Amino acid sequence: GKGEVLAGEVPELVEIEEHGAHFAVDVRRGQKTGFFLDQRANRQVVRAHAAGLDVLNLFSYTGGFSVHAALGGARRVTSVDIAAPAIAAAQDNFRRSGLTPAEHGFHAVDAFEFLTRAAADGRRWDLVIVDPPSFAPSEKARGKALPAYTRLAGQGLAVTAPGGLFALASCSSHVTEVDLLGCLADAAGRAGRRVRARHILGAASDH
Repeated sequence: GKGEVLAGEVPELVEIEEHGAHFAVDVRRGQKTGFFLDQRANRQVVRAHAAGLDVLNLFSYTGGFSVHAALGGARRVTSVDIAAPAIAAAQDNFRRSGLTPAEHGFHAVDAFEFLTRAAADGRRWDLVIVDPPSFAPSEKARGKALPAYTRLAGQGLAVTAPGGLFALASCSSHVTEVDLLGCLADAAGRAGRRVRARHILGAASDH
């Protein structure tokens, strides 16, 4: 829900800086206080691998991974989120970080629909980032969540170029690391893709 100001004044947007990237954060109405601080270290990993690559960021929200990939030298970053305000905020964050939004792609559309069309069109990206909202907000939802993660991983792998990089994340506390790796292995097996884990990461140590 909407945050309550207990003392002082909170502006509509607060600009933060993260390793040279700048983001306008809506701490009152935004998701998870407006910015996913738990992914800070993981954004740095993406940035370190992005140079010269075509990058696809699904469920991009306000462009955390996207901005860092672009600052890391990505050739082009495509950001996809179903919420048009989030996509507009991502474009604004590109500008705040000294980047030109017109040199990249922004799509306010359902990620599953985007992936279906992209696969049908034969599109491929060198680095695909899949960081969806929680599929298992409760233990009861876990049984349906695992097939959903497997499906999403399969669709993501389908648009990942041969030899490319694929980053999959889960913010569901009821889905373990072993669960998520199992979903990825299952998806890779069904797709006939060989996947090698380069990094197994989690939330930032201070989260």
